[in-house]
Amino acid sequence: MMRIFTFFLLFFLSGCAKISVDKEQSLILKSYGYEKSLTHSQKTLQILKPKMPLYLNSKEIIYVKKGLSGTYAYHFWADLPSNFYRFVLLDKLEKSGIFNAVVEKANLTPVDLVLKSRLESFEQVITKEGNFAKISLSITLFDLKKQKILENEFFEVLVALEDLQIDTLVLGFEKGLNELCDKIVAWLTKFG
Repeated sequence: MMRIFTFFLLFFLSGCAKISVDKEQSLILKSYGYEKSLTHSQKTLQILKPKMPLYLNSKEIIYVKKGLSGTYAYHFWADLPSNFYRFVLLDKLEKSGIFNAVVEKANLTPVDLVLKSRLESFEQVITKEGNFAKISLSITLFDLKKQKILENEFFEVLVALEDLQIDTLVLGFEKGLNELCDKIVAWLTKFG
């Protein structure tokens, strides 16, 4: 009887004394905004949801070291990399004022141009030369009224990271994503 009482006492005390710490962290990337453009058109641009390889269709933070990929155990993106890209680009295009409207779905608005993207990489690259945040994607711009491809372009950003700390990684990806989207907005100005 004493053994059972001792067992329950220890079980109860060990459960009450244990402090639960959430080791998992969801990390977000933010847009830095964009300055208003001097050019403005009456065209409407639709941004389609980007395509991506299966391994990027995840909230896991991916790194590549010596040709092998891995993921962080306790740190994750708060959203899919493709959604981060789409929301940052959407924010920058809306603030730039290049187009009359920028939409995700063309239900209520007639669309002139469609931007189709394929996310190629969104990963940390660790090499002998250094530690980098790498983001690359391919973009195709369609003119719906003329039913033709206007242009296809490949964009890539490599941001050097000072160390292997997770906050440095997040800042590197945020900087890289904003640089990449700034390049895309500048490229799109010639079609506005």
